[in-house]
Amino acid sequence: MEFVVINLKEFSPTVELAIANLEIQLDLAKHTFTKGMKIIHGYGSHGKGGAIRLAVKKYLLTAKQRKIIKEIISGSEWSLQNQKTLSLAYNCPSCTNDEDLSKGNMGITVIVL
Repeated sequence: MEFVVINLKEFSPTVELAIANLEIQLDLAKHTFTKGMKIIHGYGSHGKGGAIRLAVKKYLLTAKQRKIIKEIISGSEWSLQNQKTLSLAYNCPSCTNDEDLSKGNMGITVIVL
């Protein structure tokens, strides 16, 4: 499995449940040799940012510092014009089939494992 998509906002979970789900999915991805993961966290109502999105961003920054993940690519950076995206695409060609690629979707974050 090269590239997976997880939807943390599905079923409108609490922030705590969304982060717990993210932790489980990251652990599973590490054990299945996944190279990249798109996290759908939503942007929040009326474009002001949501609690799940903010918690995911904070969690991922800590995970990167702890070397659990290698890289974070925000939805606005998720484009083949971006060096981080190109690097992931080189190692994980299937990620270039993602429907959000080059759309500037702030409701997603892509990570490199």
